[in-house]
Amino acid sequence: MALCVVCAGVLAHSLMDVPGHRLGTLMPVLLLLGLAGSDADEKRRGWVLRGVGLGVLAMGAGALAVMALKAPVPVVNGVELLSAKGEREEVAGRTAQGEAMVGRALKWAPLEWELYVERAQMEGMHGEFTEALGDFRRARFLEPNYAGLPFEEGIYWLNVAPAFVVEAWQDALKRTPRERRAELYQNMLAHAYAGHPEMHWPLWTLAATDYPMQVVFFAWATPEEFSGRMAEMLHEEPTLRSFSPGELRTLFGIWMQKGDAQQLASLLVRRPDWLKVGYRTLAEYEATHGEVGDAVELMEHYLTPPRVPPAPAMQRAEALRRFSEDSGDLAAGMALYYEDMGSGREGEALETLRRLSAGNCPPYVHYLKGELLAKRQEIAEAWKELAQCRDEE
Repeated sequence: MALCVVCAGVLAHSLMDVPGHRLGTLMPVLLLLGLAGSDADEKRRGWVLRGVGLGVLAMGAGALAVMALKAPVPVVNGVELLSAKGEREEVAGRTAQGEAMVGRALKWAPLEWELYVERAQMEGMHGEFTEALGDFRRARFLEPNYAGLPFEEGIYWLNVAPAFVVEAWQDALKRTPRERRAELYQNMLAHAYAGHPEMHWPLWTLAATDYPMQVVFFAWATPEEFSGRMAEMLHEEPTLRSFSPGELRTLFGIWMQKGDAQQLASLLVRRPDWLKVGYRTLAEYEATHGEVGDAVELMEHYLTPPRVPPAPAMQRAEALRRFSEDSGDLAAGMALYYEDMGSGREGEALETLRRLSAGNCPPYVHYLKGELLAKRQEIAEAWKELAQCRDEE
């Protein structure tokens, strides 16, 4: 009775899992089940077990024959064999045979979404768009989470029937977390933008309510497209308040390249909230138009100073010796800079910074050098140094 209870427990567990498909689980259960029989039934049990064993051997022999002959049957990888044969028939130009084989595989495995994709691609290549759309939709229904499925479907439609791209890519974006949609959208534009001008407006509609995606689109847009979309946005939301500071910074850079640079410069001057984000864009505009002094003033006013370490504890003689041996010795160079600035020797301090900045140096070296150059009215060189500095996030 105890052995029967154990076997019944395994059967009950099989209602939620499939432990019997593993031989290591099945064999102990069969052993216990055999031990559960009474001694009076030993002879009859022996014949039953022998018969079952012969049946298992026959099934195994049949499976080995099927595998050796690679004959597709509903078991032993039959679906995979039919799918592969269907692909080979399609490559050989025998489309009807290929679709028939994939259709047969679907009768055996109607929930395999990969088979619907395979058949849809065959149908679409031969103009059976209604059937292809139906199979692609079945595949997306069966696999509702994987964003790569509708993304690859859109790439397929680009070269077959671009009108069907948007539906698939909308689904791909819905399946993607919001923080990663701009990256996926960038990949979409990389595939579609250059070779399919008829897709530019549909691609813009995909980004209509997502501001990071709109910035990505503007980076690809032609100057005419940028100006048109930008005019519409400014009409609907003149302050562009919905964009984050980082997005605005990127947008201003694209605007300066593809849009009306003079208009943007004028707007930046009039809108302090924009200027805090886009001061560098305006400074670069001023510098390219000969107003280098204004560019330096903007950088000095709005640039967040980088973190500068305190003066190293080092004697001047030691610092001079080390710096003469290695002009990239940052500790020795900064020790000399601090001492020279404290003693009013700005020329020597500037020379030290020039030697430090000749190699790979931290941003604060360029910042200190730019500030010192601006103080000495060497404006052009000061701009070059300050332009290499970036705001710390």
